[in-house]
Amino acid sequence: MKFVNPLPQQDKNALTQVYENHSNHRVRQRAHAILLSARGYKIPDISALLESHRDRVSAWIDRWHEKGVDGLYDQPRSGRPMIYNTDELTYFKNAVDKHPQQLGLAKADLEQYSGKTSSENTLKRALKKALGTVGSDVDGR
Repeated sequence: MKFVNPLPQQDKNALTQVYENHSNHRVRQRAHAILLSARGYKIPDISALLESHRDRVSAWIDRWHEKGVDGLYDQPRSGRPMIYNTDELTYFKNAVDKHPQQLGLAKADLEQYSGKTSSENTLKRALKKALGTVGSDVDGR
């Protein structure tokens, strides 16, 4: 059976901090799995508790052994690069704050500022991803 080796107190503290406070559910779930494994829970028991496939739990343990805390986080995924950089998105966020009911005005301000065009949906997605903005902040509601 595969288990996590006994954890030093520093690792236990770091994992507990991640498990209790991280904003990403998947990262919290992985930290929880590592803590359970260190307490002697078997992979089938952990997978039942966390409602994840046993192969996935096993992979989390492997990544813990290979990378430590860094293994809890998702790897960057492929995809199209963002159209706007952080400065442009910050500019857009400020424009949205000025005109919360008129996203079109903020979009026009950004187009003039950056020289780039995109759909409102692209702007909403980019702003959410880059600045952690919730949907209602961007939708102007």
